[in-house]
Order: sequence, then C-alpha cells, then structure tokens
Amino acid sequence: MIHSGSAPELVAAALGLESGGPLPVSVVDLRDAGTIRHAHADSLAECYRRLGESGLLGPEDWIGLLDHDAHPLDACLFALTGRRLLDDGGLAGVGIPQWHRGHCYLHPSFRLTRAAMVEEMGPDMAFRFRSRGEDGSPLRDTGESFTVWCERHGRPVLPLRVVSTAFPWSRWDSEMAPGSSPRLVGEHGEPVHVGYLMRYGLDERPLVSHVWTLPLRSKLFSDHDTATVLAAYLEEPMTA
Repeated sequence: MIHSGSAPELVAAALGLESGGPLPVSVVDLRDAGTIRHAHADSLAECYRRLGESGLLGPEDWIGLLDHDAHPLDACLFALTGRRLLDDGGLAGVGIPQWHRGHCYLHPSFRLTRAAMVEEMGPDMAFRFRSRGEDGSPLRDTGESFTVWCERHGRPVLPLRVVSTAFPWSRWDSEMAPGSSPRLVGEHGEPVHVGYLMRYGLDERPLVSHVWTLPLRSKLFSDHDTATVLAAYLEEPMTA
C-alpha cells in the first residue's frame, strides 16, 4: 500500500509541470502484526488502520495498491492515474481490470483511490475481499467488494485499457468468454487476449504490467515455462 498526500502538487511535480522533490510516501512495517492471516486482505486493512491512527491521512490523500504481481512500466504511473482522479472528482478508483464470474472488477494488484473513498465504504469493504467460489470456499484475491460497492452506490470506476499480452493462453474457463476462449472485449472496446503477462494503460501507452503467477505455477491454460515468463516480466524496462 502506498500513501501520498497533497495530490495536486504531487501530480504536477511528477509530470514535470513544476519543480518538486521526490514522491513522499509513508512506510508501515507490519512484521510485528499478529492479526494478519491473509497476506492481501488483512495486511492492507491493518496498514490502512495504522496510517489512520498516525494522523497522516487526509481525505484527498491517495491510497495506492501495488502488489508483487504488478510491475510499473512508467515512473509516472501514480501521477498519470492520479490526474484522472483529480480531473473527475466523482471517480472512485482507477486500476487493473480482472474479469471474474461474469463481471469486471478493479484488481488489487494495482488500484488507486482516495482515502475519503475508503472511509465512505469502510476499510473492510475496500480491502477485505470477501467472496465465495462455486464450492463455497472463500475467494479473496480479486477485490470484488470495492467494485460492487461502487456500482451499488453509483460511483464510477475506471478499469485500465489492455494494451498488450505476452505469453497468451490457449484457453480460459471464464463466464466472460464462453467456450473456454481466452479472448474477450475489454472495458474500452479493445480486443483482449488473456495471458500470463498483460500490460495496461490509460490509452495505448503501457503504464503497468501484471503477471498471473498462480495459474502459471499450475500451467492451467498453457504450457509456457515459468522461468521464461518470469524472466520476461523482470526484464521489462520502466521509463523515466
């Protein structure tokens, strides 16, 4: 989780519109937390709680999620997506799309929102990804609750555009693409071929990539070699 304050000034500085120093961030060490059972949901909620108790959070501060599966391809990732939040005050969040169980959600691998948005829906709704699979088992990785809350309350979200896919899958078991097809139409009308390494942006410019590690380990949808995929992911350059 990345917390930053003074959003307009940070956007201007990061985009070179005016002079400014490095992006200030708040670091929270959770190694002493004994209540974390789920690496994603519990750690995000606990981090947010500690930031709130520290008095560092302001309503217009940004809360950014960027996990180990996401790789910034552009140093201005947060500034560019943050500017969309500034330009549209009603926008609840920007992030990587995840098509799951017949719907498109903002995935927590990369998601940017305001602290005020988290307070409005509540940290549990924002971070504790409560959902269940067909067998009743809990699923806590796709962040459904954030998107579902926004839709129920008329708050728009902005999924990033799929710019390209490396190591595409040959099949996929999703309601979004019947017939086990890995192809679908994205939220901006773009053709999407789902794969292990996907790149996203606000337009055709890639800002962040995401590697799907769980199906990679089990080789559910293709025979691509794990080492090859991860090497390509780690070698992707980040522009200044």
